[in-house]
Amino acid sequence: MIIGAALKVKVDDLPPTPGTATNNLLIVFKRWIESNKGVSWRNALRVCKDYPDKFGRVMADVDKFLESDRACKEYLLVN
Repeated sequence: MIIGAALKVKVDDLPPTPGTATNNLLIVFKRWIESNKGVSWRNALRVCKDYPDKFGRVMADVDKFLESDRACKEYLLVN
């Protein structure tokens, strides 16, 4: 729910019941992408940075991925 609120997507209709976190997260990211509002790795990392106690490890994992050869090949835009 924190991620959805930080990305400014609707989350009040998502069930806060145990076992739904993964599905809810997928819905949040789908809504964010469909909104086409600030969809970027930078903004995803900003959310992690704003909530280091909750998402510090996620931020470290994303940083590590973005530095990888795979990320450079798949996400580097070449003019």
